[in-house]
Amino acid sequence: MEWNEVLSLPAWTPLSEIARSAEPVMDGIYMVGPNAYIKTQAYNRSLEIGDPRAPFVTKAYWAPCLDALRRSICGDPSLGMVAPMVVPPPELVLGTSGVYSELIRQVPEGGGKIAERAIYSNTGAFLYRMINIGRFNYCFLSNEDKGDDRTFLIDISLMK
Repeated sequence: MEWNEVLSLPAWTPLSEIARSAEPVMDGIYMVGPNAYIKTQAYNRSLEIGDPRAPFVTKAYWAPCLDALRRSICGDPSLGMVAPMVVPPPELVLGTSGVYSELIRQVPEGGGKIAERAIYSNTGAFLYRMINIGRFNYCFLSNEDKGDDRTFLIDISLMK
């Protein structure tokens, strides 16, 4: 799938409707293109199990490698520490190159939402820092304000 297709996917679309080239890579996670992954759920929008159209697509990710995705999904701080330096597609980085200093300037002022936060594992180990801008969550491996830190994962909310 191309990124324009991924970005236009409505949440709760049955995987069977888009599965022409979906390759399972983890439990409920499928690769649908270069560095493009989707997350699925066995239940439907009403949280009912047993729908014959299952599984349903609920989220998308851009990740330069599978370990970066595993770090986020599994919450394992030992994974993805050295993510390859791959520039995310232009459709995902809001006219920037995907580095922290450029993306943080894209955060709208006000609005009452927390735009930046740190994510920790169940054991309290730092996993990544995240900037939220609209439907995109940009994840960075550094816990410091490093202007040249490149995003190692983009967590994308699907259209409703």
